[in-house]
Amino acid sequence: MFSFPLLTVAEILECLNELDLGVTEQHLKEPERHRDKIRDVFEQLAEMCAGAAREDVARRARRGVSTIPYPELHEDSVVELALFRSVADLLRRCGVQDFG
Repeated sequence: MFSFPLLTVAEILECLNELDLGVTEQHLKEPERHRDKIRDVFEQLAEMCAGAAREDVARRARRGVSTIPYPELHEDSVVELALFRSVADLLRRCGVQDFG
């Protein structure tokens, strides 16, 4: 198991802003109030670090939706689940085992 240094908020912001992710201190301190932004950051990191582009993940997820009953009810949820899995996979590779 790897041991990672604990970073200050300022250090985290510096790293994320070097990646041009537009994260503020408020986003980090109150992630529950900024769910959409935090989710967007995770998706962008998955794309940058693992090549899991949102459009590609969504396209692959939609291919199988026609095989389940009432596919029109699941179009969005299948994509959401696939995006969550791509982010969770990235975090597992980084040593974060308790994401989600």
